[in-house]
Amino acid sequence: MASVVKQRLAKWDKVAKPRHHEDVMLFSEWLDKSRGQIIEEYYSIEKAQFLEQWKRDMGDYLKAWYDALTKGYELKVLNRKTEKRELVFRKYKHNSARNMVFNVAKFLRTTCTQVTFETKIPKASETTKTEHKFVIEQLKHLFTCGDVFERAVLQTAVNVGLRIEDFCLLEREPFETAIREVKEGAETPYEIKVLTGKRKIIAYLQITKNTLDVLETYLKTKHRTKHLFTQNGDKPITQRVINRLIERLWKEAYPKHKAEAKNIFFHLFRKYLITMMLKQRIPLTSIRLIVGKSTKTDIQTYIQEHNLAEEFMLVLPFVELGEFIAVQPRSLEQQRQRELIMMEAIKQLCEKVEQLTGERPTISIPVKEEYADLTPEELAELFNGNSNQK
Repeated sequence: MASVVKQRLAKWDKVAKPRHHEDVMLFSEWLDKSRGQIIEEYYSIEKAQFLEQWKRDMGDYLKAWYDALTKGYELKVLNRKTEKRELVFRKYKHNSARNMVFNVAKFLRTTCTQVTFETKIPKASETTKTEHKFVIEQLKHLFTCGDVFERAVLQTAVNVGLRIEDFCLLEREPFETAIREVKEGAETPYEIKVLTGKRKIIAYLQITKNTLDVLETYLKTKHRTKHLFTQNGDKPITQRVINRLIERLWKEAYPKHKAEAKNIFFHLFRKYLITMMLKQRIPLTSIRLIVGKSTKTDIQTYIQEHNLAEEFMLVLPFVELGEFIAVQPRSLEQQRQRELIMMEAIKQLCEKVEQLTGERPTISIPVKEEYADLTPEELAELFNGNSNQK
């Protein structure tokens, strides 16, 4: 029997999340039986009619536990700051209690069998939360009210547009590499690839110079860790901590609108970035690749034909929460094209002046360093080549 219990628990540990383990522990304490005892009790039953009775009994226990959770009782919960379990009185709302019950039902289904609910658990109630729609001025004000850590979280969240679970697990090393390479001359936006957890899709993050500057300042205040944002030492920051940080920051920035704080949560930053990219007419496939959404397009072919960084530059004014940093032309060829267009305009102006005055004006134009070694003939050839392309 001991080997059976061990195998069943090992199977559960492979699929369970931390929240599931916590809920099963709370139920076991309420029932006054360990996980192993529950499993052993099930596998010790020999007659089929008693197995059916066990299913109904467990369903009744879960319904009774749901009632206890919604009415409130003293239970031992984990204090995430001290990492110790503390006895506290806790009363759960319907949706939370319902999720906890079905997490335990999943444990029983995985280790024993499907339980039978004689009395059904009420359906989940619809949330009444109203989503707040950010504008850039609000985000910039939030940014100015934050400390070094809060600014880093806010700026990065607006820039990457990831789901909160993926944001919490961002690692430090790719961003340190980006900071170093941009200092050495790499162009921005700087692309960082992140494998998202929900559907195992790669997000092609476009990290701006402003974001890297904010992160560099923040990282100087932190000791070396695996994850970019941490709490309690080296542990990755939790979703709950991030949402509370955002809510607290809103209350500090807008004290007269504290009631609105309940409608402020992390996922709004993802929606904000996607909305800004849509308004700038960035192709939908590019948006999906940048924020880690699934797409049926052949990704490798698409990336070869589209420059995600060039497209993302259109939304820089809407994601730079500190002082906006204008990005220089991305290549020498683009810079030359702009200057040649200006030369064409000057040439046409000189021809008009000559027609009016009968004299051709002499104009001195500062020459860029990359043109300094070219002869007048080579400059003329370069200019005429560009005109012929038009």
